[in-house]
Amino acid sequence: MFKNSQNIVILPGKNGLKLFAQFFCILAKYYHKPIFYAVVGGWLPETLDNNSRLIKCLNNFKGIFLETNSMAASLNAKGLKRVYFMPNFKTLNIFGQQELVYSIEEPHRLCTFSRIFKEKGIEDAINAVKNINDKLGRIAYTLDLYGMVESWYEQKFTEIVETLPAYIKYKGIVSSDSCTNILKNYYSLLFPTYYDGEGFAGTILDAYAAGIPVICTDWKYNSEIVHNNFTGLVYSVKEKNGLEDILTSILDNPNKINAYKVNCLDEAYKYDPQEAVKILTHHFAIDNNQYNQIEKSEKDDDIRK
Repeated sequence: MFKNSQNIVILPGKNGLKLFAQFFCILAKYYHKPIFYAVVGGWLPETLDNNSRLIKCLNNFKGIFLETNSMAASLNAKGLKRVYFMPNFKTLNIFGQQELVYSIEEPHRLCTFSRIFKEKGIEDAINAVKNINDKLGRIAYTLDLYGMVESWYEQKFTEIVETLPAYIKYKGIVSSDSCTNILKNYYSLLFPTYYDGEGFAGTILDAYAAGIPVICTDWKYNSEIVHNNFTGLVYSVKEKNGLEDILTSILDNPNKINAYKVNCLDEAYKYDPQEAVKILTHHFAIDNNQYNQIEKSEKDDDIRK
């Protein structure tokens, strides 16, 4: 594989990187092949904390591509070189503007699309909708929950589902090719996560493709993906009633969310695979002489420091 390839792209996860990073470095040097690492998820910055050996190994790669700018900046600060931003990408069925579904009538339909466990904010979403409807004495919002229930949360979630009011339902697992068609009929996607392992959430891209604005926490990288007051609404994860407060305020102006729909479609095109991969293939085109110049410049910078 290495011998017959001009460029090597690897995608190991957290455990795989620890096991194989040194192995890839040795093969790359032996065969004189450039290695490019496309990182999936948001775990790498924390993994490199106090791990100078792994940083040294990764600095032998010709390029490391992260899903957000803040991740790339974090790795630069840890001493990692040749770190680049390449957005998460996904083949999407992006709707046309004529297919957008607008609604200002109550009840507004909300949903979540994610794995189901507490840290994904599932209970926060349920409580926010229940509290609003109870306070108003009417059904202003409905909520549908989609996704796989994690095994350690099954018992707890079963107990929750048994006590849910009729306007909140668990709808099970949806195939990836059905997401946009289901999402298009909702008013907004809720993403109230505070999960430590959160990276770039693909569910946000599904919502964008369907023209559905997202209401989410500012946890991890959400604020880079969801643009507040443009493709959705972002609230501080530290605000205990942040989601409830936003949903309550929207009721005074339900068109506020609808105004973001076209913006969501425009944003979806930025994550088209062809656009994202252009960043990677651009670095394929940089020959070894150029890389040697980059490495010499980096070494000179280190000496000056």
